[in-house]
Amino acid sequence: MDYDDQDGEPNWVSWDLTAADLGPAKRSAFHTDNDLPAAFVHVKDADYRNSGFDRGHMCPSADRTDNAADNRQVIAMSNIIPQAEDNNQGVWKHLEAECRTMAQAGNELLILCGPAGFAGVHINQTGPALVPVRTWKIIVEIPTGPGSVLSRITTATRVIAVNIPNLAGVRHDPWTKYLVSVN
Repeated sequence: MDYDDQDGEPNWVSWDLTAADLGPAKRSAFHTDNDLPAAFVHVKDADYRNSGFDRGHMCPSADRTDNAADNRQVIAMSNIIPQAEDNNQGVWKHLEAECRTMAQAGNELLILCGPAGFAGVHINQTGPALVPVRTWKIIVEIPTGPGSVLSRITTATRVIAVNIPNLAGVRHDPWTKYLVSVN
């Protein structure tokens, strides 16, 4: 993760996803990330109340249900961006579910995502987090097998990139509508 203290959210978050990361652990409660340096802005769960935005995970809680400690890490507010309800609960959620389906089908995914474009709007007008105009994600789908994940990447490896508007009205859009070149 690369956290932006000025914007109160991550610039990007990356993780590896396999079927082994998916298990029975229950979702933890949102919490301030006390591992950030003391001088950083520490976004709180309460900062999002009545903001009109969801607390949108970059690495989703459901991608880290192998154990409670791993799940607690992704519920830290440093892994959260302000997401429009239709983005977070619709198209973004469906792409997250597709990633877990790919992992359960025997693939290892390298995932990188984050917010993009800022128009100077903060949650609750003066809150600690800036609202992004878009959310983006890049997924590299690699079949599991021997050797390192990097040694299994070939020219035939599937790479998915999306750039999704962070606004109302996208809830029922298929994530494939927002496919873009990785470039």
